[in-house]
Amino acid sequence: LGSAPFLCLRKIYFGRVWTNYDRPADAVPGAAKALEMWSYQGAYPSESLPAAGWATAFHERAERLAVSRNTRNNSTQPWEAMGPWNTAGRTLAIEINRLNPSTMYVGSTSGGLWRTRTRGDGAAAWERVTTGFPVLGVSTVRIAPSDTSIMYIGTGEVYNPGGAGLDPWLRPFKGSYGIGILKSTDGGQSWGKALDWTYDQGRGVNDIAIDPFDPNIVYAATTAGIYKTSDSGTTWSQVHSAIMGMSLAINPVDTDTLYAAHGNFFSPGREIYRSYDAGGTWTLCTSGLPNTFGGKIHLDLFERDPRIIYAGIGNTRLQTGTASWLCKSSDH
Repeated sequence: LGSAPFLCLRKIYFGRVWTNYDRPADAVPGAAKALEMWSYQGAYPSESLPAAGWATAFHERAERLAVSRNTRNNSTQPWEAMGPWNTAGRTLAIEINRLNPSTMYVGSTSGGLWRTRTRGDGAAAWERVTTGFPVLGVSTVRIAPSDTSIMYIGTGEVYNPGGAGLDPWLRPFKGSYGIGILKSTDGGQSWGKALDWTYDQGRGVNDIAIDPFDPNIVYAATTAGIYKTSDSGTTWSQVHSAIMGMSLAINPVDTDTLYAAHGNFFSPGREIYRSYDAGGTWTLCTSGLPNTFGGKIHLDLFERDPRIIYAGIGNTRLQTGTASWLCKSSDH
C-alpha cells in the first residue's frame, strides 16, 4: 500500500484530524500501567524480571506439589489439603450435604462452583459444576437442611460498593461480577435465577441462610442489605437497609431469631445486628465488641447451644498496630 495511505490513516479517525497536541507527551496509557503492575508482581521482591527462572520455578512448584500430596496422611500434620488441584484462587464458601457428607460444594473467587462426591479424595475428586450462567465468583453455597435437593448460591465478590481506596492492595470495588442468586431443585444438576441482579452486576451476595424447617424462607446478606423471600425466591424484599451484609446466622431452634454482620473497608453501618421477628426489626449488638474495626465479620452459631455465637472480626490494611478478633457471646 505504500506509506502515504498509512500516514493518512494515522491522522484521520472518524473524520477527526489528530495532532501532536492531543495527548501530553508524558501521559502513560492505562494498558501500560497494567502491564507495569503485572511485571512488578512477577519480579517481586526484585525490581525487574530475571533473564532465567521461569522453567526452573515451574519444575520446583511441581516437585513441591508432589511432596505435599505424598505427605497428606502424615499424622504429624493436623490438616491436609483436599483440592481442587486444577484451579487457582481463594475458596470463599464450603457446604456439606448433611444427608450425604461425602458430597461437598465449594465456591471460588474466580473459578465458579465445584463439587466432590468422595470427600475430596482421589486425583479426580473435584468437578466444576456448570450452571449455565456467567458465574465466576461464588461467595456462598447453601443446601436446605430439610430438603437437600434444594440449593442456593450467591454470586459476585464485592469488597465495598462505595470504594475502598486507590491503593492496589485494597482492591477498590469488586473482585468479580455478580448476577444475584441462583437456585437448584435437583441437587445441583440444573440452575435457574432466584434473585436476578443482572441489571446491576456491581452487587454481590455474600451469604445465604435457609430456614431449617421451611425451605421457602430464605435470607440473603448482600452489598445492598439483607433480603428475604418467603416463596422460594419468586419475590424478594429488603428487610434491613445497612449496606455490605457479609454474614448471616439463623437460630436452628427459634428460626425467628437472626443475626447479621455488616461492613468492610470502613463502610457505614458496620456492626452486628439481631432480629427476634424474622427480619422485621433489628437491634445493634455492641456490648463487648471492638470499638472500631474496618474489616468484615463472619458469624456462626453453636448448634448444640444456639445461645453461643462466634464472630470473627477483621481489620484492613489501613489499621496499623491492631489485630483481628475472635469474639464469643453466650447470651444470644
